[in-house]
Amino acid sequence: MLIYRLGALAAVILCAGLCCGCGAGQREVDSKETAAHFLAAMAGGDTRAACELIATNTREDLEKSEGQPCSSALESVDISGGRIGEVAVWGDRAQARATSGTLFLVQLDTGWRVTAAGCTRSADGTYDCLLAA
Repeated sequence: MLIYRLGALAAVILCAGLCCGCGAGQREVDSKETAAHFLAAMAGGDTRAACELIATNTREDLEKSEGQPCSSALESVDISGGRIGEVAVWGDRAQARATSGTLFLVQLDTGWRVTAAGCTRSADGTYDCLLAA
């Protein structure tokens, strides 16, 4: 099982979200939909579809650390499905809270992509993630 720590990045993202406080509208809907599709693919064992929703850097890091293609590497990552609740969007970044953990996303030319998933917040405010760049 892979566990990554997101500290400074999560703090910057959260601070940016608090500072901007901007209404996201359609970006909220789109990022929430991507997060939901990712979790549904993982819950259904469709790691190929899940890989298509992961940002390139995150996918490359996963493949490098596991020494196998994304779809095979994701089989060892215990990210279950879950329902997406609150979504915060600021600029090209989003955070989606799910019953199975927090996801972080980035908006690219190809749409919203997952940069981290299966994240739980530690007492010190950092996030431990099962999948992250």
